[in-house]
Amino acid sequence: MLVGDAPLLPDNEHKHNNKYNNQGMGLETSKTLCADTVMHCLEKILQDQTFATSDRLSAFLRYIVTETLADRGSRLKGYNVALSVFSRGEKFDPQTNSVVRVEATRLRKQLATYYAGPGTDDPIEIRVNRGSYVPEFIERTNAPAGAPIAEDAPETRKSVASNSKVPWFLAGATVAALFLAMAGLAYWVAQPSFSDGPSTAFSPVWASPPSIAVTRLELPPESDISPFQAGALAREIAAGLGRFETIRVREVDPDATTAPGTEYVLAGGVGRAGDRHTISYRLVRASDNQIIWSKAYDQLPSDLTADHRIKIVGDIASTLGRIHGVIFADRYRQTPDLGPASIGFECMIYGSRYFNAPTRTSFDAAQACLQRTVAAEPKSSLGHSMLAILLVDGYVKGYWNDGDEPLSRAANAANEAVELAPQSARAHLALFLTRFHERRFTDAFVSARRALALNPFSTEIKARLGSAYALRGEHEISQNLLDEVLASTENSATWLQFYLFLNAYMTDNDELAARYTARTQTVRTPLGLIARIIMANYNQDARLVAKWQTHLTQQFPRFARDIPGALSRLEMTAPIRKRILTDLEAADALAKTVQISLP
Repeated sequence: MLVGDAPLLPDNEHKHNNKYNNQGMGLETSKTLCADTVMHCLEKILQDQTFATSDRLSAFLRYIVTETLADRGSRLKGYNVALSVFSRGEKFDPQTNSVVRVEATRLRKQLATYYAGPGTDDPIEIRVNRGSYVPEFIERTNAPAGAPIAEDAPETRKSVASNSKVPWFLAGATVAALFLAMAGLAYWVAQPSFSDGPSTAFSPVWASPPSIAVTRLELPPESDISPFQAGALAREIAAGLGRFETIRVREVDPDATTAPGTEYVLAGGVGRAGDRHTISYRLVRASDNQIIWSKAYDQLPSDLTADHRIKIVGDIASTLGRIHGVIFADRYRQTPDLGPASIGFECMIYGSRYFNAPTRTSFDAAQACLQRTVAAEPKSSLGHSMLAILLVDGYVKGYWNDGDEPLSRAANAANEAVELAPQSARAHLALFLTRFHERRFTDAFVSARRALALNPFSTEIKARLGSAYALRGEHEISQNLLDEVLASTENSATWLQFYLFLNAYMTDNDELAARYTARTQTVRTPLGLIARIIMANYNQDARLVAKWQTHLTQQFPRFARDIPGALSRLEMTAPIRKRILTDLEAADALAKTVQISLP
């Protein structure tokens, strides 16, 4: 569990609070059904033209609803709303700046317009009373027959906000809380990626991020899974994929395969064996109907609750949507040779090459591509955030020229990214990394948790956050996060291996440290080579120490010339730096005891 996040309820609350069962959260209670219904109604509101044309009001409504359902309604003050929704700085003064009050007034008017028209039959009304930013959820007696309302709903209008006490994110404990947080950021109001429309500055293949349509499950007559649950699963998968700004998700539509511009279609079907069900998904490339990924989720009950759905949603969203995921890999195979005029989405290829083999040459190529992108499209939040992340990594490795200010440039790019897209997880990730290396640790971890709240399915955010905790000496917290990353992906990032080593190394688990060091990816990064030198010294292998020292000097000369400075730029705590430098000195002494010739 992350530090600072909501703790698990103590045992006595589980026993005496009828909202929870012995397994944590009682998914069959009216409480949970009310929360599901609220999220269903919120999604419907955000699709309506009343809100679809206003990103600011959509973000405002989405934020206050999900915060309230996550039992954080007490935090909905003008200051917090301004920072989280409207991207105001920490010096924001709600007494002198009325932006939140003005937008709240607009929100109330828009909601009134919606409920007087397209929302007249909604089973729940989301109401924001004057003087408060905490919404009320009012069950309505005029809901049509068959509307998905809570069980045992009263016959009169009644607020159900008090029935929504759900922690927002509890690793391994209450995945339904993650479901509630996830459903709030619907894909149809996601921020644009590089550009809202085609641009002649982009090559034909990379004119825009890849698009995917999610179709509803095909339910056979013998299936006991309800159409409502099947529809909820499709919406939740679309919302989960929509968290990844490197792809675009089309609206759930049974005819999505015929919609122009759809590159990939995710379709699913249901099989049954006895009282258990299997849901099988396949990802099809629309241009040639080739199946490029498939997976079956078996042993599912007919009552497909949020607890079951979130596991499917998380796996599919992470597998398909992340950088280096299935869709990214398929696009990579279609990429033409990258030239000096590459721009936009092609920069992801350059970035991927850099982080897998972080040489000065690959850094310069990635940086040039991203600089061309933000010059051609200054309002590209994704371009600015990717540039900030790259500049921070280059700063650590020493890839800058005299007179450059890489951290200052990275901070400017990250702040620009957040300003352009306040609901962008990647923008907040970039802000986290820049603040961390500016030694603004408290602010940095606030940004990291914000990024993770916006995209709880991102293994990259968890990996970056886990690595930062490792550098600050919080090895148990770090390893818990990195274990989640390892469980979610078969191929962890090259740079991550050092931090897995570091946690084992600093907790004196030599066997595990040696196992992580032995992975082939460690020879591709300077930190990985540092780990190899240390473990070779532990084994008293002078020849191997000398080999990896030579490799470090040849491949990463600037890093090798000033290892203490490089470790300091990482923001390692002093005890970690001292131990590493002491072991490197011992390794250097060992290497000098033998004369060897190296290939």
